[in-house]
Amino acid sequence: MKPVLYRYKDTESVVRAMDGYTPGEGWGPLFEAPEPCKWTLDDDESNTWASGCGELWSFIDGGPAENRVKYCHGCGKPVVLEDKP
Repeated sequence: MKPVLYRYKDTESVVRAMDGYTPGEGWGPLFEAPEPCKWTLDDDESNTWASGCGELWSFIDGGPAENRVKYCHGCGKPVVLEDKP
């Protein structure tokens, strides 16, 4: 996983980061990006999607992509759409 935020050892490091300085000693991730929640189409007829966290979601018109779903309504993780196995 890629770190999404860095802590800085001192103010000088923050200034260097703003100038394009490459992270080095004294830098480290504050937290890492969460694993995505994988959604698969559960029932094509009712347009129901099963989430990786165990929730079911139905859409009246379109699916998650057409409705711009970016984060899971159940667990809050980023959504990744997968083909049915």
